[in-house]
Amino acid sequence: MATGDNVGTLRILRYDGRLVHVPLSLHSGAITHLLALEGGLLITAGTDGRVMAVEEENGQLTRRVIAHRKQTWVSSLTTYRPDGSPRLLLAAFSDGTVEAFDVGRFQPHHLPLGELQDSSALLCGINSADTGPQLLVSMHETVYRFDGLSLIPHSRHSSRIRALLALPELGRYVVGDEGSNISLCDLETAQPLHRGRHDTGPVGEVPVPVTSLQLVSVGGTSALVSAAGDGTLRLWKLPDLQAVPGLLQAHASPVNAMTCIPGHGHGPEPDRLLSGGADRIVRNWVVDEAVFGQEPKAWNRVTASAVCPAAPRRLAVARASRVIIKDLATGAETTRLKGRHVTALAWPQIGARRALAVAVGYDIICVDPETNRQIGPEMTGHLLPIRSLITVPSASGDLLASAGADGTVCVWQPASGEQLARFGDHEFTVRSLATYQNSQTRLLASGGSDGNIRVWNTDTLEQHGSTIKCDQNVINDLAFVTPEDGDLLIAVAGQDGTLKLWDPQTCRAVRTLNCTDGELSAVTSLRLPYGRTALAVAGTTSIHVWDAAAAARPLLQIVTGSPIETLKAVQDRNQVTSSILLASGEAGAMAFRLQHDQL
Repeated sequence: MATGDNVGTLRILRYDGRLVHVPLSLHSGAITHLLALEGGLLITAGTDGRVMAVEEENGQLTRRVIAHRKQTWVSSLTTYRPDGSPRLLLAAFSDGTVEAFDVGRFQPHHLPLGELQDSSALLCGINSADTGPQLLVSMHETVYRFDGLSLIPHSRHSSRIRALLALPELGRYVVGDEGSNISLCDLETAQPLHRGRHDTGPVGEVPVPVTSLQLVSVGGTSALVSAAGDGTLRLWKLPDLQAVPGLLQAHASPVNAMTCIPGHGHGPEPDRLLSGGADRIVRNWVVDEAVFGQEPKAWNRVTASAVCPAAPRRLAVARASRVIIKDLATGAETTRLKGRHVTALAWPQIGARRALAVAVGYDIICVDPETNRQIGPEMTGHLLPIRSLITVPSASGDLLASAGADGTVCVWQPASGEQLARFGDHEFTVRSLATYQNSQTRLLASGGSDGNIRVWNTDTLEQHGSTIKCDQNVINDLAFVTPEDGDLLIAVAGQDGTLKLWDPQTCRAVRTLNCTDGELSAVTSLRLPYGRTALAVAGTTSIHVWDAAAAARPLLQIVTGSPIETLKAVQDRNQVTSSILLASGEAGAMAFRLQHDQL
């Protein structure tokens, strides 16, 4: 299977998610369309206005650019065989232009379509019982049919068309629109044969747009799956478009694409459906009425988590507009800060007591975990929501550092609420923070969407050394590393799927670890016996633990089954035989105890 992401990277994967070959960086924008052709050719198109061809088996580009229209994006990609002509590859661009190429040599072919009056026009080839092959073109709320000479209006719909799919029956097609409507149409009739709605909400609610349609088979009979902007899938029986009761909550974000893996003929092996969402996840579903007939469930993903660094070990988790504090020894739970959307958590020491620091929107408050009472004044200073919060050791006690979507890093005195420093040097969102201290210095590192790392001295409150310009796209997370075979390094988990160790003195990458597990979302370091250091990094499917030495080698893989957003290691100075590894994300929070002698 092939997947395209929002930074122009193409990945060819086996059905279990393993890469067939290294990812290919093809487009300078998002890949929005993938189309498989005979002979192992894969056509890609994206928001950079490029259409390209790739050989699936070895990943070699057969022709780097089939078409390129600058300052446009490709709205649709399909094949179409005009009567008496070879099959054509069609690409619709946002400026209304449709370009046609013969499938094979990809030479331009004239098609008298004219300029389309919709930047999001959709194209779909269809076979007609009376006139042979035709082309369907959607513009705004109308589907037109192109007979080789002109566009003829065929069906009108109540809102903008978002999905268009031809059915195996001659002359029949399905339309999905922004009003959540599904319409089954026939070229021989002006009115739709059958209608349905993807969502089941009461009249008057904002409708959920239909984003994708896919033909599947259930028990040897053709069926239809519709996907929507709320992350749900619905199964429809054909030919009368009868909805199977229930909605499958497939993703936490809008579903962008679907494709089908056919079963083995008419045997017991069912079809499988792959769905890809704006949450950057691909999921694999069995096409069965029982699977698609589930009651929808809410996705209450973890938005922040933190483990108390000292006894008693308490885990704080923000989920579903509340913070839950769990004692890891007894399992006792208490709920705090109900009705507040929390984006980051930390456990600073304020005086003689341990407090819970909570980022709520643009501000930070500290609360007593026992009484839920606020400690000290509110800390206000960010212009956009806070993305990360961390405890910063200092000579005068714990400080707090916060990083926000406004591109700033702030250092706070939590007891007084005073802002000690404000670093506004990042261009975009600051996504991660990490700290390091030894007998000479205390450092704070920040990394973000601009691909840069900056290191700050928390004693002098000035930048320490030069800015490190990483080549890993967005920096999702970072951690300080002190391997026994070298000086201080910074481990960076990149959007490009690489884990690189950077030297803050030379600003160069000294080591690259390839987990081959998609985009890396989080990283943390662990101190092991005999001066060893390990790195734990979260990929798409697993947490990978690596030896950080020069001869880097994998030590452990923890299969999570769902994406991880934050990963932190907590080590007790009095407990040298193990570490606690905290992972949180879409499925919740997980705390692992790693036994050092088994790594």
